[in-house]
Amino acid sequence: MNFLIDTCDALWFFTGDKKLTASRAKLLADPQNIVFFSSVSAVEIAIKHSIGKLTLPEAPAIYIPKLRHLHHFAELPLQESAALLLAPFPSSAAIPSTASSSVKPWHTASHSCLPIPSSNNIPE
Repeated sequence: MNFLIDTCDALWFFTGDKKLTASRAKLLADPQNIVFFSSVSAVEIAIKHSIGKLTLPEAPAIYIPKLRHLHHFAELPLQESAALLLAPFPSSAAIPSTASSSVKPWHTASHSCLPIPSSNNIPE
């Protein structure tokens, strides 16, 4: 199965944080699944780190690609056509995915992260 991982879930997975449920951690670790890590998440992490709201053991430019590669998460760039679709959305809208329709988004319960709309078949 393919997944577009939420920023918080990615950070929790990378750090082994218990906020990530065991069922999600299992899905992310399963080599049969393809996990997409969006460049939008990389931007969110870089901004939060630069303003002091996120502490990382290394600079985001080193830390995030290293962990993405280590865990075999596929890079998902934000394409111009997808970025331009944001203009008519209210500020609370989720960012559209540039991945194929086979990518299943999931959400996080964290209030500190922008949630991606949930799908009924994704574990909580």
